[in-house]
Amino acid sequence: MRTKVQDGVFLIFVLALFALVFNRIHYGVDLTDEAYSNAIPYRFALGDTPFMDEVSPQQTSSFLLFPIIKIYTLLFGTESLILFMRYMYLLFAAMVAWIIHQTIRERVGEKTSLLISLLVVLYAPFGAIFFNYNR
Repeated sequence: MRTKVQDGVFLIFVLALFALVFNRIHYGVDLTDEAYSNAIPYRFALGDTPFMDEVSPQQTSSFLLFPIIKIYTLLFGTESLILFMRYMYLLFAAMVAWIIHQTIRERVGEKTSLLISLLVVLYAPFGAIFFNYNR
């Protein structure tokens, strides 16, 4: 009985952490920095040629985001593109957390590995929950 109560409290704790992250995702940081990391792949989606039309060194990291932005702009245009990319970052962080959880759970236990892996999702340097060239 006691373990079921502990499991329930643990589940509520983890869900509360995710609720905080989802609440935080709607409040950004300086949009000039966030928009820059989306602007280069967006330019490629519009048809610019890498290394010819764009000379910034951050363009190589933009190759990874280009397909996501291209598909989104074809389907929905540019409406809420920044928010969509924040959700994509959160999905990517959740996938990395799941891989970490699967890797270490036999050594440290189920709950401990879940808490350790959730640090990837919960911790955002400088509160920046988005893809950028530093990650």
